[in-house]
Amino acid sequence: DHRATREVFDAGSYFQLAKDEDGDLHAVVLQDIDPSDDPNAIFLIDHAWTFTTDNNKPRDMLTTVPSLLGRMENLMHIAVEDAADIDARIHVVLQTMWKFVNSYRLGHLKPEEAATIWYVMDEFGSAIEHSDDPTFRMAPFYYANAQCAFSLLWPTDRVEAHDFATLNYVAARDDDTRTVLCSALFYPDGQAYSSELAEIVARRRLHHSASHLHNETQFNRDNESVPTETASNTNELPTPIKIWTEQRVLC
Repeated sequence: DHRATREVFDAGSYFQLAKDEDGDLHAVVLQDIDPSDDPNAIFLIDHAWTFTTDNNKPRDMLTTVPSLLGRMENLMHIAVEDAADIDARIHVVLQTMWKFVNSYRLGHLKPEEAATIWYVMDEFGSAIEHSDDPTFRMAPFYYANAQCAFSLLWPTDRVEAHDFATLNYVAARDDDTRTVLCSALFYPDGQAYSSELAEIVARRRLHHSASHLHNETQFNRDNESVPTETASNTNELPTPIKIWTEQRVLC
């Protein structure tokens, strides 16, 4: 695609950032997008900050790279107090950034050599919110010719103008796991997910108790033994008398 070779970030022609009454930013679709009619309905998103966690790299970059700290504070909607010093501001960014970071590894390297590369998308990409029923999908893309990475964004189905661009940021093997992960990721604002935690815990405890009872019963059966030949050939009966059934030992 020519947009990758020329690094054309044309999402501004299709989306805009808009604030709601609470001041939260949303990525809003400006025009209808139908992937079945438009083969170019795939968009590049730039990465505002790329780093590894080796040798305290994130803190060093926030300290030494001009304007990076202020940009991350704005992108992450961090309110900065006038009296806050640099170290305190950096600490807040380092605590907050995990709600905004994504990661990838370079596939041509051996697993032991491929360090995890973390990145924060630009202001537009970071404004795309989570949804359990997303309108878009996204994946990191490493362009070897330029030795840089972008994120590719594309619609999963027809999207109408004025819809929000949304993504599913949480991949999980089942609904309970997804709910728990979303509750942690969006804390303290994920009330819709955290309100389900008590029910999930109760249900899983009940399942665990049933599984434990089954395992205990199986354990008892596995430790049963048949009567010895000596005991069966004598006139003396063991006390108490043991009765072997297909289920378990009864005394």
